[in-house]
Amino acid sequence: MIRVLLVDDDEDLRQSLAELLMDEGLQVTQAVDGRDALARLADIPVDLILLDYMMPEMDGLAFRQVQRANSRLADIPVILLTAATASSGRDAIVPDRLLEKPFRFSVLLASIRELLAERQGG
Repeated sequence: MIRVLLVDDDEDLRQSLAELLMDEGLQVTQAVDGRDALARLADIPVDLILLDYMMPEMDGLAFRQVQRANSRLADIPVILLTAATASSGRDAIVPDRLLEKPFRFSVLLASIRELLAERQGG
């Protein structure tokens, strides 16, 4: 089973995406911002992180800086979900994939599967 950490401060979007992902057979843990995500990663293993860019407390960039500096977390792939423009600094996050909001759920699901297949060597 694919384990996903979904990090987004928009509760409605987060809940909707979590339900859709669970309907597809994925195990989803939710976090409201980067700080919450790091706390959850201390307790649970995940295969993939779906990360919003603009969040209070700890945004996507600050989260990625901590994640990439932690050898236990650095290799977890990240799909950045954002409405931010390229000039806003989102490129500094260096995600494995980038989806601009709004996006189609089918595109997100395909991105998840493709990214994990690449990581598993095929």
